[in-house]
Amino acid sequence: MALKPFCAVFLLVFCHTVKGTSILALFSTLSYTDHLVFRGYLSRLALSGHNIVVMTPYPGHFQFPEIEKIVELDVSEESAPFWDEYKLLMTNTDDYHPRQKAINEFTIKLAIAQLKSKAMMSLFINPNVKYFDLVITEADVPLLYAVAEKYKASHIAITASSGRIHQYESKGNPTHPILYPDVNTLNYRNLGKWQKIIEFYRHIQTRNEYYNNYLPLCELAAKKLFGLKRSLLDVEHDIDFLFVAGNPALIGNRPNVPAVVYVDRMHIKPGLKLPKDLQNLLDSATKGVIYFSLGAIQEAEQLSPSLLQTLAEAFSEVPYTVLWRIGDTTMIKKPDNVFTKSWYPQQEVLAHPNVKLFITHGGARSLEEAVFYKVPIIGLPLVKFRKVFINEITRHGAGEILDPYNLDKETVKATITKVASTEKYKQAISVLNSAVFDPMVSDPDNAVWWTEYLLRHRNIRLLRSPAVGIASWCGTMTAVRTCPGLYCGRTELDDGSWSDCGACPRGFRTNSTSYCVPCTDKPTLYDGLYLGFMVLLPMVLHWFFIDMVAVAKGTKNILVQHICAFVEVATGTLAALLVLPPTGTIALHVCSPKALSDWYTLLHNPQPDYKETLHCTQEAVYPLYTVVLLIYAFSLLMTITLRPWLLTWDSVNPGKKAIYCALYFYPILVLIHTVAAGLIYCSFPYIIIIISMMTSASHFSIKIEQTAPALLMSSLTNTRNLIILLGHWVIHAYGIISLTGFKELWYLSLVPAPALFYILTAQFTDPMKIHSD
Repeated sequence: MALKPFCAVFLLVFCHTVKGTSILALFSTLSYTDHLVFRGYLSRLALSGHNIVVMTPYPGHFQFPEIEKIVELDVSEESAPFWDEYKLLMTNTDDYHPRQKAINEFTIKLAIAQLKSKAMMSLFINPNVKYFDLVITEADVPLLYAVAEKYKASHIAITASSGRIHQYESKGNPTHPILYPDVNTLNYRNLGKWQKIIEFYRHIQTRNEYYNNYLPLCELAAKKLFGLKRSLLDVEHDIDFLFVAGNPALIGNRPNVPAVVYVDRMHIKPGLKLPKDLQNLLDSATKGVIYFSLGAIQEAEQLSPSLLQTLAEAFSEVPYTVLWRIGDTTMIKKPDNVFTKSWYPQQEVLAHPNVKLFITHGGARSLEEAVFYKVPIIGLPLVKFRKVFINEITRHGAGEILDPYNLDKETVKATITKVASTEKYKQAISVLNSAVFDPMVSDPDNAVWWTEYLLRHRNIRLLRSPAVGIASWCGTMTAVRTCPGLYCGRTELDDGSWSDCGACPRGFRTNSTSYCVPCTDKPTLYDGLYLGFMVLLPMVLHWFFIDMVAVAKGTKNILVQHICAFVEVATGTLAALLVLPPTGTIALHVCSPKALSDWYTLLHNPQPDYKETLHCTQEAVYPLYTVVLLIYAFSLLMTITLRPWLLTWDSVNPGKKAIYCALYFYPILVLIHTVAAGLIYCSFPYIIIIISMMTSASHFSIKIEQTAPALLMSSLTNTRNLIILLGHWVIHAYGIISLTGFKELWYLSLVPAPALFYILTAQFTDPMKIHSD
């Protein structure tokens, strides 16, 4: 029942006056399938007689069984502008850490907009609603935890995923990068050494992103919205129960404290009827039916046309009826045995006895439904972490998994035929169903039972683990002490303990708590412009010396040398980017500079107790220091190999002198960078602007005729002069953008000012004219 704010306030007061407990539930996500889980949970609570107020972006979408006991606070209008961004993030297959960081920051923006909605603010400022018996929050949005703190209520956090590292840690559950998978695990079971390294690194990245970025941002927002008085991490530790909407046998077993409760199948509703036309279609498909769906977010039409056509051709050669959930079929030649719609009632389809196979992307709800309705699967994990949970089913012989980015028609056809026609797959998933959905393992009714247990025994911490508040990476009951100095840190060892204070490994830097964390930031615009400046230096010097030492000015050879110099520096830059992590790509993961001292860690080695110096010298701005040296090294290598080979055709002016000049200026550039990199980083915009003004003036000063018309005409009619003038303007604009970013573009209108100033005032400053006067 979606309500306007004033109606909501009336019923909120009602919830506090009728018999039964009052519960506030806050669900922020835009995932419709997650809300199916939350709907199932609230439905069971309502049937048990509890009064519920729920914040939802999907008001009126679900038919609650006890509608009069549930008040929906409508935040759909505030959520709608975020839908396109959410869909893009969920279908993004980029590197794990940038994607996760982007999702976290998006989640905060969405939650803030929802909490500031009229419906929610009417609740928060209502003087008649001073408490709730229980607050239920979406566990993936820590900002919502602050609402439980506001009402001093008992608190249950529920996640529709398999759980995140911080969620388990907050309940005192052990976490491990290899043994216990979480929702973002990329590799699980029978790992090689490299896979273990990847998972260990991902584990560190995930914790670092949550504790040092996501949670602090949520805490800042909570303080502004609710005046939160204490740490949001402490509020998280005080959550009474974590409900995980999954089955431990399907999402990876782990040792659990009593405060972690598995509550699967809450969205499953067996016995619902199919639409009549679809019922007739399935009844008539006596040879069997294949159901193919990539979930509510990952739409099939987003796949490449070649992949879609490969699937369509494979479907055309199997003897089964295929139900394909796809909206746009214009990209494929649809076979006669394939029926398409933008939406099918998935549970009702899977429940039909003629369905022999479910081709799925591996979503949590889809896998749960496949096992519940005993339908073997073929997994197509479009996102890497889905593969882990598909494997938890296929390892029991209940299906197969294919690489969606490396498919051919024959492979798809053979796999479909194998799974759909072989009885062992049906038997395997039937056995799995019987073992997994035993009440002793997990049960949807657990959610109501433990919720009512908490309501009966409020503010009692009998089930609280003594490990709450002691992170699993500490290893012992004592916390890790911070290190002296600005750049000394500790690294995690293989046994889970921490090293002594010292320099962080290459590619890491210490954070505020003295832990060495990986450099995973994306370069800022300023960082990119700085690297561009350092690349331009050798290129401009090449061009300068090529012109200066040339025997015959304006020859074709000079142009070839200019082009060759550009290729040398560009190739050297590309090679340097490719060898730095992530290797093989031109992207960079950096530790962004925070202070000038970051460039000179050698000068900040501490001397604890005035005794022996603790050496913590490291590249705290990795790889901004290294990458410039690599660029110069590769560029010089290209200069002494590529240019002599290209210029052998011209024996008159082979450009040897220009190459010798490069052998002098590259070491000088390296020396300057080694000593003054930090100073250059902080001041290069000013250096660029000053140099562009000085060289522009120098260029005009060599003209014999120092009158405004003569200078103006020589600049516009002489191609070489015009190119030089435009070059100065580009460099000047580069310096201005480096200073201001793209925030104050009107400053670019000042770019021609130095040249115009010189032209207009030259006649008043010409020494010869002054002397004659």
